[in-house]
Amino acid sequence: MKYFLGYFIFITCIGFCTTSLFAGEPDWIKKRPSSSIYYYGIGSAQKGSGKGYQDAAKAAALRDLSSEITVSISGEVIRTASERSGVFDEQVFSVAKTVTQADLEGFEFVDSFDGGNDYFIWYRLSREVYASKRADKIHQAVHMSSELVMHGDSALNSKNPAEALKSYIASFVPVERYITDPLPDPMKPSGPDLFTRIRNSIFLMINSISIKPIEPRITALFGRETKLPAEVRTEYRTASSKLIPLQHIPVRYSFTKGSGVVSPTILTDEEGKASTTSLKITGEDKVQVIHVELDLLSIASSDSSSPIVKNFLTSFTPQAADIVIDVKPLVCFVSSREQNFDNDLQRNVLETEFKNALGKNGGVMFGNNPVETDYRIVIMANTRKGSEMYGQFVAFLDGTVTVIESSSNKEIFSKNLSEIKGIGLDFEKAGLKAYDNAMKEISANIVQEILKAFQL
Repeated sequence: MKYFLGYFIFITCIGFCTTSLFAGEPDWIKKRPSSSIYYYGIGSAQKGSGKGYQDAAKAAALRDLSSEITVSISGEVIRTASERSGVFDEQVFSVAKTVTQADLEGFEFVDSFDGGNDYFIWYRLSREVYASKRADKIHQAVHMSSELVMHGDSALNSKNPAEALKSYIASFVPVERYITDPLPDPMKPSGPDLFTRIRNSIFLMINSISIKPIEPRITALFGRETKLPAEVRTEYRTASSKLIPLQHIPVRYSFTKGSGVVSPTILTDEEGKASTTSLKITGEDKVQVIHVELDLLSIASSDSSSPIVKNFLTSFTPQAADIVIDVKPLVCFVSSREQNFDNDLQRNVLETEFKNALGKNGGVMFGNNPVETDYRIVIMANTRKGSEMYGQFVAFLDGTVTVIESSSNKEIFSKNLSEIKGIGLDFEKAGLKAYDNAMKEISANIVQEILKAFQL
């Protein structure tokens, strides 16, 4: 009986405590409140052993608050914003949510609750206050944007198309945060909205800009920086068909066929010209193509990191030019004298190894006339007798490898082959073995050093 009474008291206490705990939980946790006057945000965090749970709960509540605001954006508004910017609907909604959370101010603490393991907090924001503050920010953004549009119009009238294009692109940046809002054009209140004005200004400019190659077809040496630049001229055609150079505007170079190293973005000069500061062909295609177009993202500079700005600018198709590159392989002439104990070899094995390795690793071709080649490779090698012990004969190979640039007759590479050992059943076989070992040294090291000297 005593044990039964104790068990009854224990169960009763547990029930009482549990009932008290749930009874103390406020209504705003049990059922989310709603209001036509306020936006609400409720957040929670596990208490754990740290002291930052209150800040974590507050951050969660503000995220919840911003979500309640962005949920009110209709699907039609999202679709319209997507069409304006060229961004997918999901990205527009994500950006709107991020901007809303960043713009939150004027929110008020309502209540909090310590639930034992979890901490809850409740904030609210007046819909009227939020709308008023957002309207102020939009007004400032519209003012800044319209000022840039007017500056672009003025630059265009002053025959400065480069400055006009930069201003039109810059005018989108202040208002891209408010892509989901209808923004009337303060310069033409009864006309299309400001986003349409900006888009049309950029579109008309881009369609009036031409990029033409100065040399539509050039020749480049495989693996070498070409001395003939890939050069283009950019011009703006006015309404009266007058051509104006597009000065200090970035253009982007890229391979559309083949591959290589090219300066990605280059500024045009005073004459509207842009040319590669470096161009090196690494692809094996005999004919390659470089595509040159206006680099709108570089004009936007650091602002192009925004997905809205990036997608807005990439939705345009600027004029472009293609430059065809005829790739000429590097051609070498190889002369070799290879001897085994002062007797010429029947086949110059080092010469053969050089040709095979240079052709395989560097795409090098070989000619028979030294005057018509880019480089001359001179190989001299001979063997000498070493020791003999227990029927094993030792020979050593010594020699030189020299590379000379044909156009300047300048030596660009020289390497000594020194005491490369060979062992055989007689001296002749030991000498031939030394040549085999020299071939390994050529494949493993010397060829790569020569290719480096070739700048391949």
